[in-house]
Formats: sequence, C-alpha cells, structure tokens
Amino acid sequence: MPLLLTVDAKPGRKVASISVRDGVLIVAVRERAIDGRANAAIERAIAAWLGISVRSVSIVRGATGRRKYVDVAGIDADQLAQRIGTCIVACDDDA
Repeated sequence: MPLLLTVDAKPGRKVASISVRDGVLIVAVRERAIDGRANAAIERAIAAWLGISVRSVSIVRGATGRRKYVDVAGIDADQLAQRIGTCIVACDDDA
C-alpha cells in the first residue's frame, strides 16, 4: 500500500538536500522548475534517500506548486518513520 508524503520543494538550489521540518519533508534539488525537471529530480532524490526504486515514487498532487504530495511504495510505514526520525535527529545535531 503506498504511503503519502507531504513535500516542500526547493528547486534551483546550489546544494541538493533532504530534511524534515514540522512533519514535512523538504527536498532541495539543483534542477530548476522547467518542463518537469525539478519534479523528476525530487522523485529521484526521495527514492535514493529511501533506498527504493524511482518507479516507487510519484508526485500525485502539486506538480506545479512548491507543496507536493508524493506516493511512496516499496517501503512500510515503520521503515519510513525510522528514516524520517533519523533525519530529524541528524538535522537537530547540525543546528
């Protein structure tokens, strides 16, 4: 069963990164929001971050906006929660 993630997109950034703030995944990619390039980069980044195939990640709503809703398959809710929790701890350590 696919899981739905809320994502804030940050296209055109100098450094690609993924972080979590207030329960929202923040995905910064180098690609600009032209012809769907940033959306494809966001899907690739999330897939790589979760260790799943790109085909398991798809933007289902918000393709033209900064706030996106992304279906993720190939990972269960516990694994996803653990991955997000690890990111929150790492992000807090950087502060």
